[in-house]
Amino acid sequence: YKKIGDVVYVNLYKLPITKGTNFSIGTLPVGYRPRKEIMKTSNTWVVISETVNIQIETTGSMVVLGASIPYDRELTNQISFAI
Repeated sequence: YKKIGDVVYVNLYKLPITKGTNFSIGTLPVGYRPRKEIMKTSNTWVVISETVNIQIETTGSMVVLGASIPYDRELTNQISFAI
């Protein structure tokens, strides 16, 4: 992750996600956390694009929520949000 001004960027590289389960990405440190809960959508790394939801809490916790994908996948993307 990195912060430029008031925007935080999180690189997600080959995170294993399992269909129908939540997956913790990690916790952002103080100064990189959003002021309110944020829900981001990210594409999975496949030929046909599928999306998963990523919840970022004010505690800094980042979780991929119950991915509604037909098969297990890897998630590679970058998400960003203002703080």
